Amino acid sequence: MFFDRDKVKLQIDTDGKTAFQPGQAVTGCLRVEVVKDVDVTAIRLFARGKETTSFTVKKSGSGRQTSEESYVHYEHLITFFGFSKESGRTGGASLQAGNYEYPFQFVLPVTAPPSYRCRMSAGTAELTYILRAVVDIPRGFDGKEEVSFVVLPTIAQQQYDQLRGASKEATNPNLALSIDPGCCGMNKDPGAALQLTAVVPMIAFIPPPVYSYNTTNENYALGSLTTAASGDAKVMVRLTLQNLCRKAHIHCVHVVLQQHQRLMAQGNVADALQTIATTEVSPPSGKLIPRTTATFDVPLRLPDAVRYASKMSKSAPLPTMETPCLQVSNVLTISFPGLGAEAVVTISDVFPVVAAIDSTNSVPMIPCSYRENTIYPEEKLGAE
Repeated sequence: MFFDRDKVKLQIDTDGKTAFQPGQAVTGCLRVEVVKDVDVTAIRLFARGKETTSFTVKKSGSGRQTSEESYVHYEHLITFFGFSKESGRTGGASLQAGNYEYPFQFVLPVTAPPSYRCRMSAGTAELTYILRAVVDIPRGFDGKEEVSFVVLPTIAQQQYDQLRGASKEATNPNLALSIDPGCCGMNKDPGAALQLTAVVPMIAFIPPPVYSYNTTNENYALGSLTTAASGDAKVMVRLTLQNLCRKAHIHCVHVVLQQHQRLMAQGNVADALQTIATTEVSPPSGKLIPRTTATFDVPLRLPDAVRYASKMSKSAPLPTMETPCLQVSNVLTISFPGLGAEAVVTISDVFPVVAAIDSTNSVPMIPCSYRENTIYPEEKLGAE
């Protein structure tokens, strides 16, 4: 009796798809192979989106405290055969040897937050979606199978149309330099300064690639998802730079895109800045001489993981959002190496990165705060 789990084999097929938008239907088939006749209570499929976080914070003195928290954003239970979980009954049904198929379809909530994985020195957080199939065997080991899927960061078509051609402008009319070397570095200009105008897009849309997966890997969606092609994901930042210095030439501009990531649990927080993309460029003609102005574009190439479809490393951007466990915003920093520590401009809350567009305009406006969950009642398909 205790080896009854060997009598059943399960496979969850989602028609080859592993990534979905909020509000999209998830369709597929649960296949059950019964090797030998077996008594069962029910055959069920369970969908869940759960967020967890765990990190360590310093307390007074030399003490440390580990803070942990979890939050279920979404649950949906489907019972195909046998007795519903709601009934509380066990046993009483049986399956003869053979192959069985149970088609399913359910719609993800339009408020479903996107999947993510966050890694920082203090700890970790993640929001994962799973499908778990169970053959409930009374007085024995249940047959189980589990796969993961990704919910993409999605923007409504109407909001995307408003933002796609828009930009955010930041101007610093007098960016002071700590030094302005003259001949042989001997002369200093106390009034040395730069004038900077940065224009950044309001949104960055990076569509996901074509998906495929290895059916032998249970956690393929966030583990070993592969792509048919790797695109060149990038955003353009336009800089207008006026050299107000008396002698200094501007040879290099350093642009860095970072994320401010904050983990939250039990009233404690842990913060980190993760570098997402960085580049160094020279002004046109290789330098900007004193008392001149130049306008040029700076491309920021984003890592492939920005597509939110592969295993997320430390360099992978997270969706710009707020949940019970996480706050994320993007930060752009512009600096001028060799011209002094004061020559730095930081622009906060720059473009969110999205991977899908909702043509029905049903998803919430981004950036979004996801603090309400969706728990559906048990769906009984052929169950008592």
